[in-house]
Amino acid sequence: MADILRATQPVNPGFESNTLRDNPIRPGDRGVENVVDPSKIIRPDNRSEREDKASNLLSQSNYDSFIRQMKESSSFVEEFSGLFFDKAQAYAAFGGNPALMELYTELTGIADLDENGILEFMKAQARGGSEYSEDFFRFLKNAFDSTSQMTFKSQILQAAGRYGDMVAGGHKLQMIIGEGNAMSEHLFPADAQILQGILSRLILPQTDQLMGQDPLAYMKENYQNNRKVLLRELIPFFSNYIHRTHDMGLVRSLMSLVTHQTAAYINGNPDKVLEAFTGLAFSLGMADIPVGEQGAAMLVSGLLKKRMDRPEEKFNDKLCAMLKAGLESAASKDVFSQMLKTILGNESVYMPLLHFMIPVNMGSQSLFSEIWVEQNDGRKEKDREDEKTIRMLIKMEVKRLGMFDIILDYKESGEVGIQLYYPGKLSGEEREMENALNAMIAKNSMSPHAVTLKAMKEPLRPIDVFGRLTREKEIVDVRI
Repeated sequence: MADILRATQPVNPGFESNTLRDNPIRPGDRGVENVVDPSKIIRPDNRSEREDKASNLLSQSNYDSFIRQMKESSSFVEEFSGLFFDKAQAYAAFGGNPALMELYTELTGIADLDENGILEFMKAQARGGSEYSEDFFRFLKNAFDSTSQMTFKSQILQAAGRYGDMVAGGHKLQMIIGEGNAMSEHLFPADAQILQGILSRLILPQTDQLMGQDPLAYMKENYQNNRKVLLRELIPFFSNYIHRTHDMGLVRSLMSLVTHQTAAYINGNPDKVLEAFTGLAFSLGMADIPVGEQGAAMLVSGLLKKRMDRPEEKFNDKLCAMLKAGLESAASKDVFSQMLKTILGNESVYMPLLHFMIPVNMGSQSLFSEIWVEQNDGRKEKDREDEKTIRMLIKMEVKRLGMFDIILDYKESGEVGIQLYYPGKLSGEEREMENALNAMIAKNSMSPHAVTLKAMKEPLRPIDVFGRLTREKEIVDVRI
């Protein structure tokens, strides 16, 4: 211990100039056993302390974790297309669970589309990532951009924000209940029982009621009950608990999350939404909407009905229900865990690409497609600096043919470049595929810039196709 701490006895007067020499342990000394070699010690994450600071920071960033996930995860098409095409394979993967098979049948039934249905479903998927995709909100955006009055801009933002919190109310309640349940595991039994009783009095919205004749009235009724439970029971319970225990650990952190979700839910008060939309309709001078709260109620109810009637909403609801049931089943948990991981990666806040899935049953032909779209990110093309380029990666599994990967680059002038990666069993049919692609390009009034075909060696990943994903490392490098 004295050698390690470099501790010595006090120096007697007159001996200050003497050189003290310690006795280091030599690794080759046979008299000492189990000598530790510091160069052989590694950290739990298999990284050396000697790594340079820049690399060390990057390996700890949230964005680098996202990049690693994108490299390691497969596409949803690769995970789900086999189940989508083969009911027997799905039955085996789901462990014969009748509830899962019922949800699976409902999900695949939504994919029975004709040519027009496919186009509408693609449009719906493209706009499905936003609660503000209806024509009315596009009208609001144009009004916001065209006015210089800050009061009017603030009025639009307030109405849109309250509407967003209102339609997300069910999701906020689910998060409150989930975080509350997690909190109960760390409370004293008496406190946990009280918390569970409070959470049981929250009413989650039912999809069939939201799709009824008056979804706004149903949301008002639910809101009044939930608001009372949250503000008069849940928040006072938190305050009392912290006052008694002075908890500064996990429970307090979960309480902070629940309080944040509660504030967002309260902001979505349907009455306040109507009030905001009443003033907005008056300011916009919308002649086809009656003046006052009645007109605002008609507008908001119409928006809610359109939202619930979206085809992508039905597909997403069925998919989420199937994932939830699959994760709760021991026989299929691994399958659905991988599916969920893939979906969450594509919906990450770091994903700069538009992503959507298109399952299609059209007559005897079935295909499952997944598409990533990147608009020009502001970097100019070397050859045509004034022209934007849209790049798409299309992964497509066609029944009885196999997996296709397509990289498509489209320019505003109508020029399109296509790279097609086809299954190896189709080798020898390149001429027919190239002619079919050229015919498709001409049919859509575009001109082919470059069409290349290659046999697929391994499936492409978005990170291999879109350079923007890795370029973001230059500006995104934080750990939260």
